[in-house]
Amino acid sequence: MLPPVEYIARIKPFSLLTDEEVEELVSKMHVSLYKTGKTVFKRNKVLDRIYLVRDGEIGLFDGDDLVEVVGKNEFTGLISAIKKEKTEFEARAITDTICFEFKAKDVQDFMERNEEFAEFVNKLLTMRFSELFRGEEDELINVFSKKVSEILSKRPVTCSPDSTMEEVVRLMSDENVGSVVVTNPRGNPIGIITHTDVVRSLARGLDLSTKAESIMSHPVKAVDVSASLLDAYIKFIENAVNHLAVAEDGKLVGVVTIKDLIRKFEPQTSLLNYPKLVKKAENPERVRELLQEVVSSMKNMARSGLSYEVISSIYVPILDQILRKLVEGADLDATVAIIGSFGRREVRVPIRYDLAVIEGDASGLAYDFVSIRRYTDLAESVEGLTALADSRYIHGDGARYVSFREELEERLERLKGDVAKLLKSLLSQRITIENCDEVVCRAARLYAILQGDFTSKSTVERIGEMDLSEDVIESAVEAYSAVRMIRLRRELFEKSDKVDEVILKKSVGIFRQFQEELSRRMKSW
Repeated sequence: MLPPVEYIARIKPFSLLTDEEVEELVSKMHVSLYKTGKTVFKRNKVLDRIYLVRDGEIGLFDGDDLVEVVGKNEFTGLISAIKKEKTEFEARAITDTICFEFKAKDVQDFMERNEEFAEFVNKLLTMRFSELFRGEEDELINVFSKKVSEILSKRPVTCSPDSTMEEVVRLMSDENVGSVVVTNPRGNPIGIITHTDVVRSLARGLDLSTKAESIMSHPVKAVDVSASLLDAYIKFIENAVNHLAVAEDGKLVGVVTIKDLIRKFEPQTSLLNYPKLVKKAENPERVRELLQEVVSSMKNMARSGLSYEVISSIYVPILDQILRKLVEGADLDATVAIIGSFGRREVRVPIRYDLAVIEGDASGLAYDFVSIRRYTDLAESVEGLTALADSRYIHGDGARYVSFREELEERLERLKGDVAKLLKSLLSQRITIENCDEVVCRAARLYAILQGDFTSKSTVERIGEMDLSEDVIESAVEAYSAVRMIRLRRELFEKSDKVDEVILKKSVGIFRQFQEELSRRMKSW
């Protein structure tokens, strides 16, 4: 067994103290032995100390119910001792247990003297779990995760299909733009005319009275206003175009050019190479290699302390492109959507694509990391139908996908009573470390459906839109992000530390509060 000074120096947050501070802390700590069944502290008491389990286990009890186990190298009593709040549970030794005990006033003294130590403790106290992983987020990485809406500076310049080439050229000159979007009477973009299109048309001998619909490039390549800049960059590479229409709910809201992105990106960054490498990949084996390279790159991002949301916003577009390349190589005659985690734009490792075949045959996608289910099979149960709310279009007949979404919304609207029963059953489950994020994810999706929102969104977005108390929403968002990051890091590095265990246990408590409040909301259903 390590000497106390060396042992304490390895335990976060004490590992953030200087050697001299650790020695001082150890000189002031108290060592206690609690025999099995002995009470460590009682419920509804403000503690004056923090307990670190050196050996053994302490149980936190709500009456006779065991709520949580505090094991070796784990803390308890931190919130009560530092924030002067009453304890929620009674603590009793489950086995003979040795505790290192630190007086609250001593810990607070070190917090005043050591800024890094204080910052870490405060993040634990305020449940800002995701910040415990976060380092200095590189400015370029922040750019990757920015939304297309953030770089739109001009209103879109449009014309009708009946406009003449002369009118289009005049618009380009007057508005100082390089493209004009052709829209139908409903405001939907149906084509785009660039300087190149005009020059090409004149070279073909067309006169200036030629209609816009005759010279426009179509169908117009578009990107959603909520897409990331990396999403847009991949579309530029895949489609070999210099202009993308930006749409919101199918309506044109702007145009973004490749020059807009180049101003934001540094060409030498390795991440920008992946879209080009995927486009050039000549066979499935090379695509599989790129998949592994992307996971390796993700490790570097995780080491740098990026948040789960930022990592997801960076890598999901690249992984989407890899999937589309695989689909393209399989020459599928099918309409396919991605569902599950990637459908919500939440990255997970190991990479596994969950696909729903809306129409046609997708058997050509025979990869061990691709799971395929037919829409008709999923639609046989309410659970399967609700899972389809996470779907995003990947390949095939776009019109068929739109009609599928309309069918799905109509069916879910009719089945809201069954969806409510499903949610109530889910909320009756006991939340544990193993299932906590999955229960919250499903609950947020089911509740969104009950509120009439059938669109694919991340779990964090869905929680943020729930009509629960602000504190519960804020804590649940923070906890979900932190838990997903812990899961990701464990898969990437195949290890975790004690801080992860602390965060997971605290998150379970937060999710139970979320569960209780949502259960009260559901009583009216």
